[in-house]
Parts: sequence; structure tokens; C-alpha cells
Amino acid sequence: MKKVNRLYIISSIIFTISFILFFICIIKTSCEKKEMSRLSEDIKESNKEEKEEQAKGNGLDYYIIGDQPVISEFKNFYLKNNDIIGWIKVEGTNIDYPVMQTPEDEQFYLHRDFYKEYSFCGCIFADAEANIDRPSDNIITYGHHMIDKSMYSEIEYWDSEDYYKKHRFLEFDTLRATGTYEIIAAFRTAVYPDNYKGFEYYRFVNASDEGEFNDYVLECKKLTPYTVPTSAEFGDQLITLSTCAYHRVNGRFVLVAKKIKGEEIDYMKAPIEVIDN
Repeated sequence: MKKVNRLYIISSIIFTISFILFFICIIKTSCEKKEMSRLSEDIKESNKEEKEEQAKGNGLDYYIIGDQPVISEFKNFYLKNNDIIGWIKVEGTNIDYPVMQTPEDEQFYLHRDFYKEYSFCGCIFADAEANIDRPSDNIITYGHHMIDKSMYSEIEYWDSEDYYKKHRFLEFDTLRATGTYEIIAAFRTAVYPDNYKGFEYYRFVNASDEGEFNDYVLECKKLTPYTVPTSAEFGDQLITLSTCAYHRVNGRFVLVAKKIKGEEIDYMKAPIEVIDN
């Protein structure tokens, strides 16, 4: 009887601790979402000012911060954290986040927020090999699949053709340019062992030639469970969104889009200001 009581007490303690940790996690996640929302509002305000300038025919104004050209909308963010390389947004979804990059430690933001503090949600971050200065053929970005539908959880919705038809575009602005992208593929796959010889979407950043680029696009479209009429050809800029999926061990859900329009910095104009950083 004493043994049963002891087990009951231990179980109760474990349950209580688990509940407290779960509650703390919910509170922290809620705070992180509020902070992301605030950052999003800041970027929207910056975008509004930038678009007003573009409407005047002035192109994209920019600052030089350190040695990095930075368009106006990102000035305040870059001064706070120069790991930011852009902002990704999909209208009608929760995807509305800064994109970070740390080439020396690719997964630095896996569990860190914009301010480099611990965060279970982490940030959206780019592959270490991706380059926004001389744009890579493909910018691969990663985000958690959160139970509250934050970060990249919702990209799995593109498994549905009906959802794709209603959400064909996304926005990805970088420090140097704005960009509208159109979805060309959405599929389930996996991360494989190093000796695997099949399709490894997560290794494609720059094509060595046209054939390699076309093969990559073809394989992405083959894996898509429905027909996407839009494709891409050598010379197009791609962006890839990747998150965990649970259809198999090391499963992933992947969204691929190509750039269809955007504005770049007008280097014929002097920068608004040169800022040491």
C-alpha cells in the first residue's frame, strides 16, 4: 500500500511539474508572438513609407550601414540585429516574419528570437550558403512546425490544390530588394543520410548549369501532388520554405516559389546616410 502511495505521489509531482512547464511554455510562446506581431507592424509602417517614395518615382532609397547597403524599410531592424537578411510574408496566413542568417552557425536561430534570447519558436532562418547580395539561384529558409500554427506550420496547407489556388504568391524582401514570388511546387519529402543518392532539395542553392537547375525544378514538380502550371527556368530566382512534417521519419514539407517582380536599390542615387556600425 505504501508503494502505491509513493507511486501516486511521484506521478502527481511529475504531472504538476509537466503542467507548470507547459503553462510557462504557453506564456512564453504568447509573448514571443506578441513581439513578432510588433515587429511586423513596424515593418508594415516602414513599407508604407517606402511605397510612398516609390510612387514618386524615386526607386528604392537606401542607407550604408557599416559596409552593407540596406533599403529604408530595414534600417531600424538592421541596427538592432545585423543578422537579419529579409522579411517573408504570405497574405492570409500567419507567415509574417524576419529572416535571419548566420553563415558561421546555420542553426543559431533554431531556438533564439530576433534579440538572440532563448526562444522555443526560434526564428525563420536561411541556409548558410544562401546569398542575397549576389542572389543565389535558391534561397532556402527553415522554420519550426509549431502546434499553434506560427512560424512555418501553415506551409503544409499547400498540400491541398484548393489552398494553393487561393494562395499562389508570397512576398520576400531583402536588405537590397523587394520581391513578389509565385508558388511553383509544394511537396512532402525527407532529410536523408549523407550517403543517400536521391533528391536532396536542401542542398540546392546554386546550379552549376542549366541542366542542374531544370532537373531540380522538374523533381520538385514531380513530388507535388497536383499540377502547378507555373514553372521556372534557368536564371529565375527561387525561394524555398522548409519545415518538419510527420508523414515519415525526418519528414519535411517544402514550398518552392520563383521571383516574378520586385524593385532593387538604385545605386545611381547616393545613400540617404552612411552609418558606422
